[in-house]
Amino acid sequence: MEIDRPARGFRTVSFVVTVAGLAVIIVTLGVMVVLATGRAAGETDEPTRDGLVRLAYVSMVLLGLAVVLLGWVVARHLGRRMRSIQRDLHHEPTPYVDAWSEAGRRAKAPEEDSESER
Repeated sequence: MEIDRPARGFRTVSFVVTVAGLAVIIVTLGVMVVLATGRAAGETDEPTRDGLVRLAYVSMVLLGLAVVLLGWVVARHLGRRMRSIQRDLHHEPTPYVDAWSEAGRRAKAPEEDSESER
């Protein structure tokens, strides 16, 4: 009889939530980059165009950081998963031991005092 580790389900949920959050951040930043560069290309006012270019630059930097974080989260999850699979493959089941007979073997009757018999 094998005991399931309850943390495995929590890790999977945590992984899915983290990946979904990072995916939303990546899509949002990608849209910001596209919109800022598209708007900056058609802008004639110099200060507005510089602001849009800076916004696009910051969005690209954050987008790159989010992609790196997503890669790290996925690699870490897959690494843990592979170690778990390897551990399960090399696991040898514990041999059956009758606990009651083992407890009876270990238990010793209290020694009787010779004075109490008198």
